[in-house]
Amino acid sequence: MTACNLIQIPGRDAIFLFSDTAMYDASGVTVGFGTKLLPVPSARAAVATSGSTAIKDQLFLLINSTVPRSVEALKDDVRHYVELLIRDFDGVSASTHFSVFVAGFSEDRTRRVYEIEGNMVDGTVNVEDIDDTCCRFRPAVTNDFAIKDDPLELGLEIMEAQRSNRYPVWGKQACIVGGSALAAVVTFDDVALLALKHWQGEIEAGCAVDGIAAGSSSNYTVDTSGKRVLPSSGFTRVTGGTPTAPLGGTAGNINDNNTGTSISPAPGNLSAAAINSRILAKIDYGSNQTITRIEAVGLSQSAGGNSGTGLYYSTDGTTWTQLGANLPMTSTTPATTTRDGSVTARYVAIILPATDFSTVNVTLQDLNGYVSTPSNMTVVTTAQSTFGDATVSNGRVLIEYDNTATPTLNTDLTVEVTCNGGTNWSAATLSLVSSNGQGGRSIAETADTACTSGVSFAARIKTFNNKSIPIHGVSLTVH
Repeated sequence: MTACNLIQIPGRDAIFLFSDTAMYDASGVTVGFGTKLLPVPSARAAVATSGSTAIKDQLFLLINSTVPRSVEALKDDVRHYVELLIRDFDGVSASTHFSVFVAGFSEDRTRRVYEIEGNMVDGTVNVEDIDDTCCRFRPAVTNDFAIKDDPLELGLEIMEAQRSNRYPVWGKQACIVGGSALAAVVTFDDVALLALKHWQGEIEAGCAVDGIAAGSSSNYTVDTSGKRVLPSSGFTRVTGGTPTAPLGGTAGNINDNNTGTSISPAPGNLSAAAINSRILAKIDYGSNQTITRIEAVGLSQSAGGNSGTGLYYSTDGTTWTQLGANLPMTSTTPATTTRDGSVTARYVAIILPATDFSTVNVTLQDLNGYVSTPSNMTVVTTAQSTFGDATVSNGRVLIEYDNTATPTLNTDLTVEVTCNGGTNWSAATLSLVSSNGQGGRSIAETADTACTSGVSFAARIKTFNNKSIPIHGVSLTVH
C-alpha cells in the first residue's frame, strides 16, 4: 500500500487525488517507479490506485481502451474490471486489498467520488459513495493536519508524513512511499496531472535507510547528505598520562581505571582561591592531542553539594576552558558524568568552584580523557523474498565503498550472504574490481557463493579493527 490519498476542501469546486510513484515487491523493497494516477478527461474524472502494480497496469489499460463518457460509467467500468482482475490474479501481492478512488463531476456539475475496494483473499468488491468525505489517506497517518488554504500543500505534507513511516508488508516493516509526489486535480472543465516533488534517494529520518534491516544491524550511522552508511563512533580511553592530585590524595588512584581506588581530600576554604589552586585532579598527556570526551567517575562530597564543579581542558596547564555544563554534585552519592566535544588539549582536570569546603571531603574515583574511534559496524540488508515457492542457493555481492582507511578486504571488510532469511550465513570472499569508482571510491565483488537453500535472501557487511569504511552501495544477486 503506497500513498493513495483523497482531499476535498469545502467550497472548492475541485477534487484532489495524490500518489507517490514507488513500486515495490512483495517483500517491501522498491523495484521501480511509475504513476498510480490516471486522468480520464472524457469522463471529467481521475483514478488513483493502491495495491498490486500488475493489477493497476491492467486496469489502466482497460480504462484507456474503453474511453468512458461519464464519471458514473467510469465507476461501473472500474468495479467490473476490478472484479475480473482480482478473480483471475495469480501473481504475488504485498497487499490483501486493491483500492481505487474514482473522482469526478457529472454532467450537471455534481461532485461524484467513489472508493472501490477489491478483497484479494475472497474476491469480493465493495463500492462506497464518499461524495461528502473530506479526506481519505492510504496508508493511514496518525498526525493531526490542519486544513490549509492550498490543498496541494496539505497533500504534500501528508505524503511527507507517510514517507517517513514504516508500514507492515508481509510481516515486516517497510518504507514504501517514495519516488515523486503526484497530484491529479479534477474540475468540471479540466483534469490536470501535476508533479509536486521528487525525493532524492530513499533515506528518511523515520525509516533510516531503505534496504537496511535495522534490528539486525549495529554501530552504523546514516549520512543522508553523502548517501552512505558508515561506522558510528565509539570512545577509546587515552592512556599514558601523568596524574596529579593538587588538593591531596594518592595521584595514581585517579587514573588507574579502577573504581575501587579514590582520593578524598579536604580542600578547605577555596572562596578566594585562584583557578589553579582549585584543581581537584589533573592529567598531563605530555603533548597536545584531540580529546573528544572527559569523564569524572565516582565524584561526590561528604555533605551538602555544590553547583560549580566542572571538567576543564588546557594546552599549557595554566589557562583553562570548561567543557560543557557544571557537574551535578547535589548529594553524597558518587556520580559518573561525561562531557563531550572535540578539543585540542594536553591537560584535562576537575576544578572546584570558589567555595568554602572547610567542613567536607570531596571524593573522586577516576578522571579520564577519551578520543573518538570508529566502532566495528554490522549492516544487514533488508531480506527479499523470492516469488512463489522458488528457492535460491547461491549469492553474489557487489559493494561500493570508501577506501580512505585502506581496508584489507576479507579482514577489515567482510561480506556474508544468506538464502534462508538469516538462519544460516555463508562467508563470501571479496575481490577488488576497481579503484576508480564514482568519486574515487572502490568497488569489490564476491564470487558466486553457495548458501543454505531458502526463499529469503540478504547480505551482511561487517567492518573490523576499528576502520572507518563508508559503504555507498550494495547489490546482491541470487539464483
